[in-house]
Amino acid sequence: IEPRRHNHQYNTIQYNTIQSKSHGVYILKQYSCDTPFTHTHTHSHTTKQTNKQTTTKILQVIEINESKYVNVDTTTVQGIQRAVDLGLATSSYADLVVSSYLHQSASLFDLHHQARAFLLLRNPIERATSMYYHRVHELGDLDPEISIEDFAQGNGIENNWMTRFLTDRMEGELTKADLEQAKDILKQKFMVGFIDDIEESIYRFMKYNRWKYAEDENQKMKEEDCVRDLAMVGSNINPNEYELPKRGTQAYALITWQTQFDTKLYEYGKELFDLQTKTYGSKERKKILKKQKKKGGKL
Repeated sequence: IEPRRHNHQYNTIQYNTIQSKSHGVYILKQYSCDTPFTHTHTHSHTTKQTNKQTTTKILQVIEINESKYVNVDTTTVQGIQRAVDLGLATSSYADLVVSSYLHQSASLFDLHHQARAFLLLRNPIERATSMYYHRVHELGDLDPEISIEDFAQGNGIENNWMTRFLTDRMEGELTKADLEQAKDILKQKFMVGFIDDIEESIYRFMKYNRWKYAEDENQKMKEEDCVRDLAMVGSNINPNEYELPKRGTQAYALITWQTQFDTKLYEYGKELFDLQTKTYGSKERKKILKKQKKKGGKL
């Protein structure tokens, strides 16, 4: 995956599901709103049919809910290797690859078939809390008797998930050097977006990837409405009502400790988001940033 460049011709777009429960679903649905392109298969669309197709020895394009997918699963290391073996990049079947595994998925591409990466960031404390309730009430793989405090003590919580995936340090203690490496990777490789600023983020992703609405006015309105609905309502949202742990509570302290590097990386992501505004931000956001700079403040 090459560093961010606007004037380079890319064959494929790499979306990394960093700092999300499964926000690849969100982006894939948004992508389907305004393009007819094809993306890699994800767990969120797994059926008996697609399970069978992701084990075949040839690449195929399958259609699910009016969206097209290649029969590979790039959300797992094994699936990425299968995609490499089947020559996913050279096939030109996929326009969008979704994966949390930045380093492993880089093996999909070569000098003649490169990709550009973008991601959506989410507040680490919010994500960890949402993940707890998602696993208890939706996935069912976490015992309901396990409290959020027990969860945050290490009984299911992911320790600094974003930092680990960016640096490929899945085990052991993280250090300040790992955090700095993650910051550098984020700066050099990614177009940054935020879940809580989704409309602006979608605008930037579309500009960055040269996605455009249809020329036909009726189709364009349909696509714009689709994106607007996703921005307002969302997709893959946790349906369970819950409250974030309050400052001063044990749960808040434990989650803060488990996400300390991710929180710093998240704050750094905000700095990058502001820096990328000049080139990719909307006119409204550029005006706001300009006013903030005059006042000596931040967004």
